[in-house]
Amino acid sequence: MCSRWSITCLTLATTALVPSLALAGGDVGFEFDLHGYYIIDFVVFFGALIYFGRRPLAAMLDQRHKTVVAEIDAARAFRQEAQVQYNQSKIRLERLEEELEKVISDVRSGTEIECERILTEARQSAERIALDEKTRLQQEAKKIRDALGRHAADLALQLAEAKVRDKLGKKAAQDKFMTRAVSEIEQMQSEVRS
Repeated sequence: MCSRWSITCLTLATTALVPSLALAGGDVGFEFDLHGYYIIDFVVFFGALIYFGRRPLAAMLDQRHKTVVAEIDAARAFRQEAQVQYNQSKIRLERLEEELEKVISDVRSGTEIECERILTEARQSAERIALDEKTRLQQEAKKIRDALGRHAADLALQLAEAKVRDKLGKKAAQDKFMTRAVSEIEQMQSEVRS
């Protein structure tokens, strides 16, 4: 590490010194009294910099190296974790599409089954309602026939009574005949009702 550091510092010093020598080599020429002290100051400055700054700069560069390596390792770990999550998400997405197709298929078949069940229940309900209405209509028709029969019997009785009264002129005979006719009619009505 120290040899590499020394080579780096020497290269920097030479690089900084060459342009000053080139400038000094112009029309004026190199004069040690004028330019030599600049060179000596420059060499002393770089020597002091190397001597006193070597360890702190080396420690700083070493720390920076470790930081960069740690950041690169963290970035690699993060990239690997992101790749794993990407792969898992891709697999989930493929499964999600399969599950979605399965759910859609289940919903379609369930809907068809439910529609058939609803239609079957509706048909059964319609048949029950029709049967109930038919029974109710038959009962109503029977009630109406019975009521008409009673009404017809009452009218026949009234007509018969009116005819009998016309034929009988006498009150006693009429009462006797009427009593007998009424008892016969009541007997007929009780037979009709049963």
